[in-house]
Amino acid sequence: MINTQNVYENPSLGRIGEMYHDERNERVKFFSTDIHSDKGSIDLFVDKGIIMMESNHATRMTARFFCKGDLDYNNHREAIIPLTGRFAGIDLVFIGFNVWDRIEDPKTLEAEDHLVIQARCGLQREQRGGSSEYIIERLDISKITPDDFCSLERLYAEAFETYTTTLDRAAISDMISNSVVYGVRSLSDDQIVSTAVAEIGVVPTERGDFRICELSEMATRRDHRGRGLVTMATMVLVDEIYNDTDLIYAEARACHLPINRSFHNMGFSYAGRLMKQCLLSGDHEIDESGPYENLNVWYIT
Repeated sequence: MINTQNVYENPSLGRIGEMYHDERNERVKFFSTDIHSDKGSIDLFVDKGIIMMESNHATRMTARFFCKGDLDYNNHREAIIPLTGRFAGIDLVFIGFNVWDRIEDPKTLEAEDHLVIQARCGLQREQRGGSSEYIIERLDISKITPDDFCSLERLYAEAFETYTTTLDRAAISDMISNSVVYGVRSLSDDQIVSTAVAEIGVVPTERGDFRICELSEMATRRDHRGRGLVTMATMVLVDEIYNDTDLIYAEARACHLPINRSFHNMGFSYAGRLMKQCLLSGDHEIDESGPYENLNVWYIT
């Protein structure tokens, strides 16, 4: 069984049930625990978020709401995930509101729309990594060595020029201690060269606890790319946690084709795009303006 206690604040999921100002990313963030059946109840939270934006000089509000399936809420809707199982008939709706200077150029958005089409229609790429070159392992904080920490720091420094949260040694240690983390180790030099992370939390609702997982910190060293390492690690991770979750989703960089293709190839569905969601940068095929990046939502239920 996975540990779903919310003692540790997941950097991506955030403080479930609490509206707060995320200073690093200059945004107001909220994950509602209510199941909404009318637009007015959502509008009340959105209005509260806009007031908090203004008082903190934030430039974005990002929120997630459970909505009954017949509630067609379109105001500032960025993504929608239809839920299944115990939560059938409920949609998880992503709402986003940005100020005028945190809005992407229409030509860039058009290019990113085409990138999603490429990801969904392109042929699956051959995975060249083999068992003789790499091993996939769940990282255990009690067994991580100083050399492992060094390889992880190098991996994230190479993969992300900027990131939504800090990725120093202390943050990496917290991540491994409180999340499900799989690493791909190169047998040639014993370095961890790729990772996939599952941040898991519980949302208490009137239908019971909603067990949610956001996949994050997916990265591969440049000299090991093109071998499907992230895909292989993520598939092992998802297989481990799938039966203990109600939803597994990810927010992938909209400007970078390989990660979006990877999610499509793993059977994830596209749910929408979050506009200028957070600080993030790295290798890309499409140039975006400013320090904040657009993220594509992919999910499997």
